[in-house]
Amino acid sequence: MVVTNLPLSQANGASFNTYPVDVPKSLANSNVRSTIGLGLEGYITLTR
Repeated sequence: MVVTNLPLSQANGASFNTYPVDVPKSLANSNVRSTIGLGLEGYITLTR
């Protein structure tokens, strides 16, 4: 998850790391939207 233009921090006051992420525009479209922002590293599974 990446959040832009919102100053988030962890409960202990530490800043989140900055990550780049490429997000598919849809499950049927292979084009992606790239963004960079503060976030958490992890994995998600897209399903129909």
